Amino acid sequence: MTVDTLLDAGGVSAAGWLQRKQIDQLDPLRESPWARVYRARTPAGDSFIVKVVTRPGNPTGRLPALLSQRAPGLCPKLIAALPQRGLYLYEDLERDRMDPPQDPTSIAILSAYGALQAQFANDPTLAEALPRHSAEKTLDAALGLVKADAPDAPGNIFALMPPDRRASLGRMLARFEPALRRMAALIDQTPATLNHTDLNSGNLHIRASGQMCLMDWDDAILSAPGWSLPMVFSGLPGLRDAFAQMDDPSQRGPAVAALRSYLRLLTKSGHYTREMLTACLPASACFGVLKYITDMAPYRLPSAETEQAVLNYALRRLDGLERYLEASVPAQLAPPAEGMTAFPEVWIDDPQGDPDSLRRAADLFRENGALMIRNCVPASQIAAIRAEFEAGWPAHEQAIAAGSALRVGDRRFMVTLGTEGALGRAEVLAPPVLMALLDQVLGKGFILGSLTTVVSLPGSDPQHWHCDNDSLFPEADNLLTPAFSIAVILPLIALTPDIGATEVKPGSHIRADADAPPLPSAVPTPNPGDCYLMDSRVMHRGLANRSDVKRPILSLVYQRPWYRDYQNFNQQKPLTISESTVRALPKNRQGLVRWAV
Repeated sequence: MTVDTLLDAGGVSAAGWLQRKQIDQLDPLRESPWARVYRARTPAGDSFIVKVVTRPGNPTGRLPALLSQRAPGLCPKLIAALPQRGLYLYEDLERDRMDPPQDPTSIAILSAYGALQAQFANDPTLAEALPRHSAEKTLDAALGLVKADAPDAPGNIFALMPPDRRASLGRMLARFEPALRRMAALIDQTPATLNHTDLNSGNLHIRASGQMCLMDWDDAILSAPGWSLPMVFSGLPGLRDAFAQMDDPSQRGPAVAALRSYLRLLTKSGHYTREMLTACLPASACFGVLKYITDMAPYRLPSAETEQAVLNYALRRLDGLERYLEASVPAQLAPPAEGMTAFPEVWIDDPQGDPDSLRRAADLFRENGALMIRNCVPASQIAAIRAEFEAGWPAHEQAIAAGSALRVGDRRFMVTLGTEGALGRAEVLAPPVLMALLDQVLGKGFILGSLTTVVSLPGSDPQHWHCDNDSLFPEADNLLTPAFSIAVILPLIALTPDIGATEVKPGSHIRADADAPPLPSAVPTPNPGDCYLMDSRVMHRGLANRSDVKRPILSLVYQRPWYRDYQNFNQQKPLTISESTVRALPKNRQGLVRWAV
C-alpha cells in the first residue's frame, strides 16, 4: 500500500508529511472503527509504526509525546506526530523484542504499570494533556444505554443482548445504583493519575532487555487508579480474591504478589495511602467494566463476528461485576440501612474557578448542618501528621495511664500534638477549599477557635447523642439562624464501619420541635485527606471502635470572631499556637489564629 491511500485519513498534508519522513510503503496491521495501524517502510530498509486515530475529537492528542518523553522505554518512542490529523509515527517494537517471545506475567505488568501511575499521580502536565474523567458520567452513560436504544449509539452492547439478559442487567444496575453512585464519588475525589483502561495482552510488549512496554494509549483517562485492573486479574472476582489474600503472609500466588507490588509502588508516590487504595481500587475496577461498555457505544461494529466477540467479552465482565457487587460491596458503600440516609458530600477541585459548586456546597451544609469535603487536605500531609502522632504515642499512653490526659468519653482521650510540626502547616489549618466554603457560611473574618486531637481506643463504646453548643436563641420558634461555630473533623486514618466515625442527624441543627418524627442519621466514610463539617448545634455521637486499632481524629473548630465556646473549654486553652506558625500562614489567613498568640 502506498502513502497516497492515506489521503482520506488526513488529506494531502498527511500524505506529504509521511513522504517527508522517507516513508513510501505501508503494510496494514490492524483496523478498527476508531484507529488504523500500519507498518511503514523506507527505501533504506527502516521500519516504523504508523497509527491513524479516526475517533472523533482524537482524545489521544498530545499524550503519546508526553509518554515518550517522560517514560522512555516503558512506553513506545514517538518519532513524529500530527495530533490535529490523528497521525502518529512510532518506533517499530518488532525490532526490539525478547527472543524467544514471552507472555508477560501479572507481576511484570503491574510493576511497570504501577511505576508509571506513581510517576504521573497528581501531575499537572498530564492534566493539561488529558482532561479528568468523571466516574459519575460513566455511570450515567451506562444506565442510559441499558434503558434505551439511542440512535447516536450504534455500538450499544446492551442492544446486542437477548432481551431477557438485557433486562436482568438493567435490574442489577438499578439495584446497585446507590452503591455505584457512592463509588463514583469516591473515585472522582481520589488523587488522579494516568489509567490505560485497555491493558490486555495485545497492548503489552517485552523488549529484548526484558523491560515491559505498554502500548496503545488511545483509551487512556485521568482518574483514580484501578480502572485497568479487571483485565490484569481476569475479571473482578479475581481481583476480589487477591485483595482477600493480600494481608495473609502465607499467600504467595502470582495474583497476590502482583497486587502487593502495585500497592507498594502507588503508596511510595506519596499521593496515596494503603487505606485509600484499598477503598478506591475495587471501585475503579468496577467502573473499568462500565467504561468498556460506554466506550463502544459511538461505533458501528464492522461485522457480525466482531459484534459477537465484543458481546461475549462484555458479558463475561458484566457477570463478574454482578458477582462482585453481590458479594463484595464494602459496607460503607452499600445503600443506607433503614433509618439511615447518605451523608451529604462534595468535591470542589478549584474554589476560585468553580463558584457554582461552592455555592451548592454552602447551601447543602446550611440545609443539613453537616457536609463531607473530599480531598480537602493533601493525603501526604495527613500521613505526616499521623507519623508524628505515632512517634509521640508512648508519651500520650503514659499521660493517659497517669490520668493527665483529658477523658472525653469511654476510652476516648484528648491529646495535644502541637503545631510546630506537620499539624501547623497552612494546608491543614487553612486549606483553600475549606476556607472558601467557610467564607460563605461563617462570613469573612472567621477564626480558628480551637484545635484538639481525640483518640478513641479499641473497644470504646458509642457516645450518647449530643450537640457541641446550644442554639444562640433556644426560645425562638425555629432555629433558622446562620451557623456561628463549625467543627471540621480530619481523620488521620480511613474510617471503616469497624473503626467507627461520627453518626449525625442531618437537619437537627435547625429543628426545635421535639415532638416531630425522628430524623434519619448518616455516617461519613472519609479517607485520609477528606474532612467532614458539623454545625455545632447538630445532633451527633461518636460511634464505637470495634477494631483493634486506635482512631485518631483532628477537630478544628472555626467560628465567627465574636463567639467564644463557654461550654467546652473551662479547664484548658482551646488553642495554643506559636508566632512562627502564624507567619507560615498566608497573610490573608493569619487572622485565623492571631488572636491566640
